[in-house]
Amino acid sequence: MWWDRDNETEAQAGALPTWGMLRRVHPYVRPHLPRFGLALLLALAGVGLMLLQPVIFKRIVDVDYPAKDMGGLLTSVGVYTALLALGTLFSGLATVLLGRGGVEVVNVIKRDLFAKALALGLPWLESKPVGTLVSRIESDSQRLVNLTSTMAVRILSATVMIFGSVLVVSRVDHRLFLICAAVLPVMVGGTWFIFGRMRARFREERRQYAKITGEVAELAPAARLIQALGVEAWAEERLAGHNRGYKRFVVRLNLLEYSLWGGMGLMQILMTCLALWLGSAWIADGSMSAGTLVMFAQYAGMIYWPIIELSEQLAEIQRAGGAADRIFTMLDTPPTVPAPADPKPLPARAGRAGRLEFQSVSFEYEAGKPVLTDFNLVVEPGETVALVGPTGGGKSTILNLVTRLRDVSAGRILLDGTDIREFDPREYRRLFGLVLQDLYLFPASVEDNLRAFRPEVPAERVREAARVAGIEEEILRRPQGYAAVLAERGADLSYGQRQLLALARALAVDPPILVLDEATSSVDPRTERHIQRTLELLTRGRTTLVVAHRLSTVRHADRILVVRGGTVAEQGRHAELLALDGLYAELLRTQQAHHGAAAILPGPDEGETEAAA
Repeated sequence: MWWDRDNETEAQAGALPTWGMLRRVHPYVRPHLPRFGLALLLALAGVGLMLLQPVIFKRIVDVDYPAKDMGGLLTSVGVYTALLALGTLFSGLATVLLGRGGVEVVNVIKRDLFAKALALGLPWLESKPVGTLVSRIESDSQRLVNLTSTMAVRILSATVMIFGSVLVVSRVDHRLFLICAAVLPVMVGGTWFIFGRMRARFREERRQYAKITGEVAELAPAARLIQALGVEAWAEERLAGHNRGYKRFVVRLNLLEYSLWGGMGLMQILMTCLALWLGSAWIADGSMSAGTLVMFAQYAGMIYWPIIELSEQLAEIQRAGGAADRIFTMLDTPPTVPAPADPKPLPARAGRAGRLEFQSVSFEYEAGKPVLTDFNLVVEPGETVALVGPTGGGKSTILNLVTRLRDVSAGRILLDGTDIREFDPREYRRLFGLVLQDLYLFPASVEDNLRAFRPEVPAERVREAARVAGIEEEILRRPQGYAAVLAERGADLSYGQRQLLALARALAVDPPILVLDEATSSVDPRTERHIQRTLELLTRGRTTLVVAHRLSTVRHADRILVVRGGTVAEQGRHAELLALDGLYAELLRTQQAHHGAAAILPGPDEGETEAAA
């Protein structure tokens, strides 16, 4: 079932090594390098100020306090406070700069992922659940915020802090340095051990999280059906089951992660205890001052916590690694409908399309299961050709092929003698106006929906299209008129109103080629008659392909093709096909049995009966 489909080809994910991942991310970071460079300088300045603080504290313990020098003590305290304040300020400024840059980088990645999803084509999009796309574009991208902003600076700052602390300790007392040298390799080695073992687990955590995101994205749009069927408990249990599995995995992951970090903390405690035990003896024999031991205790923290910070950042690289694997796998996927390297310009025709020709076209969704076989068709400029026939005959597939939402398996489709695969797909598709059964209206203003978000369409043409389609009165009834924002998918409109808006949209963009896919289905007879009159205006002078559910749509077509089993079984005008008494007439008789003889004999203002599509 769809909910059990994997979120991505996970076998491919994980092949990208860490350095390879960083190289892939670098082009997104490059435009922000000056900002990140300034943040790095601020962060390193903050680290330098922190490294000076224990030295000042040592002076307070060893010099100022024993000498009862109040002036010197106040000066040292003032310097220590200034170092603390400036270090905090520099670190805060660096964090702000890095955070802003990271968000901007991730926004670009999200934009590229969305553009890539559209460019990959309809076959790829239909193979992925909606939740997978949401998870890939939103959740996985968000995982890269730290990787593209604060991570590099934090890793470098932690490294400088560790080596700076060890260097100062080595200059002050070689015995304390030897204690550090004995423990530090164990802590660093443990960090790399953890680093190597956690990536697969973090990738699995992202996969399970993405599955939950996908489940919500798939179930939420089906809320009406779930409630109508009374299966709320089933839906709740499905999501709860995934949540329980995710919770169990994350709990085990956290226990493992923090037990490893706890072991690292134990090493720091042992190092400090060893230094205090030996240091007390060295203070007693006068070979070490109390301030030196206090200073070492501070530097021990400056060694341990940066190692923890380093470990957390490396772990975050592992978390980001699973997301980056999937992101760049998607970005590297070749489109199913590729654009030519050197596209040809579209034929100039003063706003009208030319000749469409299908030459021996075959198509199959699955290998060995053809949907179209050696399909041939010529549509002359301005001609209206209707496609009818039994369900599954290949009618909608023909529309997908001519609009190049899919590419033919064999043969070719020509526009004015040029293979449509030689045009830029995006520019080529702008030749088409679509009126589909599955209507989609965006949650944007009525005017933007009607102009299809094309700024070159003037407002006058939008309003004229609405008047011709007969929907302007409904639009103006809204308080904001054309500026009114529609609900998602036009849920605040009736189906007939949405259909009329779709027709007005096709009129407003003034396409040279028109594609109608059951444009009058699911409406009442009165609305159908109104839509039919609008369609007659819309198709006038345009090359038109119609998939018909109602014969009122195809009655006046220049040609009607009966498509069965991926081939043309019959073709001709309406009267010719009735006289032929073949499959077309049989479809009408089948409808007559369901709707009565009146379904075939339209009145002067009524469309004819429905034809099985």
